[in-house]
Amino acid sequence: MHRHSTRLQRSARVGAIVVAVIAAGSCRQAIATYPSTDPRPAATTLLTPNGTDAYNYASSTGQMQVAALDTNTSANLRSAFWPADSPLVTDAQSCATWASESIALAQQGAALRIATANGSTRAITVTKNIVFGATWIFNVHTWDTAAAPAFQPAESISLKPELWPNDMESPLPWHVCVRTIAANLDLKVWRSDETEPAWADSVHGGSVTLPENAVYPGATGWYIGHLSAGTQAEFSDLRTWKLVVGPAAASQPTPALVATSTATPGAVTVTGGLPLP
Repeated sequence: MHRHSTRLQRSARVGAIVVAVIAAGSCRQAIATYPSTDPRPAATTLLTPNGTDAYNYASSTGQMQVAALDTNTSANLRSAFWPADSPLVTDAQSCATWASESIALAQQGAALRIATANGSTRAITVTKNIVFGATWIFNVHTWDTAAAPAFQPAESISLKPELWPNDMESPLPWHVCVRTIAANLDLKVWRSDETEPAWADSVHGGSVTLPENAVYPGATGWYIGHLSAGTQAEFSDLRTWKLVVGPAAASQPTPALVATSTATPGAVTVTGGLPLP
């Protein structure tokens, strides 16, 4: 698997596991929940299945390559994946480097509050817009796969000056972090030639108020969708945190990501179908 890492990301992985987060008038500590003792973010669920189409997931610590089967008949699958031992929390943060893609229509994203019960899944996603090629837009959706439609749009955040300077798309990799605190969702995105911005940096991100029914505990992970047959996308520097009120336990160094773990491919087979958002 191709791995794309940057000096910025390597330096970001070295430091305290506990980071102060100021939001909604309270102090929260960010406690790392991935990388963990389990190197494989192996739990997956399809948000919009389509017949027998499926994705393969090949993972190593902090890395995930998702590929559509050569036999897939559409590009309508949307999927969430997360560390199998992810805690179920309401306030959390998901980060990743969108390292590479073999097709421009690949739709990467973050997924938070992933909660699966009785065969259905609820989640919140922040995804790269692919409609009309306006990839500088990030769309926020809430999901309930037991409902019809399974997704509801919340709001969108436009980062055109950052990601399309001079009306030309900045190539991958993009570094993307999303956090949820109660009914607030924050996004920040930066290129590899930049340092990580603050959450309040409006050039690199924005905030959304979530609906009341989107505040509940769930797992924290990532999203991929719209891969057509034989295409793929790769994520690196996968990291998650839970956000807790008050001081955390002991402050410890963040575990470094390991780039040489054994890959574990797998496939998901699904039925049904839904329209594109």
